[in-house]
Order: sequence, then C-alpha cells, then structure tokens
Amino acid sequence: MIVKVYKCNHETYVSIVNDDQIPVSHHISNYLNIDMKTASFNSKITYAYELKYIINFFHSLSPPINLIERIISRELLTRREIDIFLNKATKSSTEKKPTISMKRVSSKKVENLIHMANYRNNLLKPDSTKKRINRLIHFMDRTIKRVYIDYNDYEKIEKKWEVLKEYLSNGNNNFKKTNSKVRSNKKIISDDKFKELIDLIQPHSQNNPFKHNKFRNFLIISLLIETGIRRGACANIKISDLKMYGTFDEIKITRDHDNETDDRLFKARQKTREHSIYITQNLMKDIKYYITKVREKTPNAEKHNFLFVTEMNTKNTIGSPLSLQSYNKIFNKISISLNIHITPHTLRHKWNELFEDTINNTDATNIDKESIRNFLMGWNPDSKMGNIYNEYSLQKKTQEIMKKIQEEITSNIDR
Repeated sequence: MIVKVYKCNHETYVSIVNDDQIPVSHHISNYLNIDMKTASFNSKITYAYELKYIINFFHSLSPPINLIERIISRELLTRREIDIFLNKATKSSTEKKPTISMKRVSSKKVENLIHMANYRNNLLKPDSTKKRINRLIHFMDRTIKRVYIDYNDYEKIEKKWEVLKEYLSNGNNNFKKTNSKVRSNKKIISDDKFKELIDLIQPHSQNNPFKHNKFRNFLIISLLIETGIRRGACANIKISDLKMYGTFDEIKITRDHDNETDDRLFKARQKTREHSIYITQNLMKDIKYYITKVREKTPNAEKHNFLFVTEMNTKNTIGSPLSLQSYNKIFNKISISLNIHITPHTLRHKWNELFEDTINNTDATNIDKESIRNFLMGWNPDSKMGNIYNEYSLQKKTQEIMKKIQEEITSNIDR
C-alpha cells in the first residue's frame, strides 16, 4: 500500500492505494477527503500515513485482521487486540540497524546495554504514539457513524464502540505527552545572520542567490519576516485580501478550501483561524508595484487571484499560483547562501522572538501580550501555543535571574 495524491476537477485528494493504484477502501478515502476536508493538506498526508500504519499493523497479525471488515461486520476489536496495538504502537515502523558490532563483545552486561540502546532507538516519542492511537479512535468513530447511523441497531453498535473507545483512550493516557525539545537561550537565528539574510534578499544585492524572480522572492521573504505567517498562508494570499487603501497596511488571512482557480496539486491552506496581519506601508507599496509591473504582465496570471505567481515557463506553468515546492526551493537557496538551515518556520520563530522583545518594553500585561500574539498568529483566544515560542525568552530570563543570584552569593565570599 502507498499513500497517493491525485487531482480531479481541480481538487486535490489523498488516498491509500494498492499496487494497482486502486484505493484499498472507499471508507478510508471518504475519511481523508470528506471527514478531514477542512484539514490542511500536510495534515491529510500525515493522517494518511498514520492510517496506513494502522491498516498494515492489523493485517500483519496472525490471523490477519481487516479493520474495515471488522467495522462492517459489527465485530469491531477485542480488548486483547487493542492491547497488542497499544504495545506495538510505541515501536518505530522501520527497525533501525544497530550501529555497534556485537562480534567482539564478550561481557554480558555490555551486550545487555547495547540491546537496551537498540530497543530504545526503535521506540517512538510518546507524542507520535498518541497520534497513532488517536487516529485509530477518530477513524473508527467517524466510519462507524457513517456506516450505521441509519440502521435500527445503531445505538447498540455505538454502545459497544463507546466501551472500546474508552479502553483505547485510557491506554492512550498512559503515554505522557512530551514537551518539544528544549532550546537553549540562543536565538533561533543570530542577529548577525538575520541581518545578513535581510541584506541578501535585496533585489539589488550582489550576493542575491536568485538568477530570476529576485523581486518576487524579496517580497515573499519580507512578508514572512514582518508577519510570522506560515508558508501555506503566504501562498494563499490573494490580491483581494490586500487593503491597498486607507491605512495601506492590512492583509486578510483567509481559509477558503474550495477555490476552483487553485490548480496546484498541493494546495495552499491557512492552518489557523482567519485573521488580519499588518505590514509596513513600504512593503505594501512594493507589493502594489509587483502586481502592476510584474504580475499583470505575466501570461495566465489573470486566470486567478493569488498574489504570487510562477514567472518562468519551465514546466508550462507560467502565471500559475506559486507552488509550495517553489517556496521550499527559495529557502533551500537561501540556506546554502547563509550556510545555515532556514525555513519559513524559522522566520515564524524569529518573529515571535522579536515580538517578545518588543512587547516586553511596553506596559502590556501578560494577558494582553498573549491575546495580541494569539490574534496575530491566528490562534484561538485561549491557545497556549505561545508557550512554545516563549522558550527563548524564558531561557534568557532564567539565565539573567540565575546570574543575579550567583552574583549576590559570590559578592559575600571573601577571596
């Protein structure tokens, strides 16, 4: 089985297909493309791979279990089968080869240590395990409702499933959610490299790494730097989203999943809520210049409303909305020039660092600070996502406090 991405009537779909390129089940296709319709494209791909693991896992048991047939037959799963899944869901889907040869090892204690190290290397992070379990729960929940909602015995099946769902959820709770990797108090990108980046992307810079599309790429990176939006949100900006009047500084970030003019295979998606972002008037003037002097003169660009377009015709795509892969290529070139790995999300982190430094110099309360951040990032008002981006600031403050404590202690020591 493989995860397949395909287009039909200007829509992009995700499915799991067999070796003959035929979907293994319409229930899986319905789940990925109907139940998960509003999910971002990258999320759909992730869900597809999680489902592929689940389907393959149950099929690998002895005797094999066809999860779809179990749902259709009303048999569902037994607690013993769930226990086996919960145990195996912690393992990596591909065994990692040992990096230490066992040939010259004679000590049993050393052998045990090596075995334990290899075992741990094959374990998934608790977060990944929880996602697999949650995907099984969500898929079965949606599929059972879709298949049996109109049947007379739906309540009976639902009660049976609710018992199993609670059992799965309790098993899932045993895996503690891990924090993201703790960063040091170093910035996501140093001030020197950040300045180098800004100088590098200037269209007139001699070090600009792009042979073509210098002005467009300058606008894209400047937008990401000034606003901290995601790659998908940037690729989804349309001319109609620009407020090129009045304050001349506002852009609407929208969620439109059914835009028929978006012919990209991997469609751009805004992951979070709809909201507004604000840019400098100079950048808006540059964008207006790009629209009138570059975009309007590009063939086929008039067929859609997306802001950034392909300006070269290497794959017969001139004038089409700029693909997400093209965004990746832009950052790959920048990474090579700067000699550091930099992505759109790097700039999102950098924006949050700058936000933290700037707002700490105002009289805004902590509640105001997080409310403003949540609005500008498109998060829910009560979102805790800001905690992730606060790590740099917290580490920096912690270091400062510890230094003050240590200075106080050492000042009282006679040397």
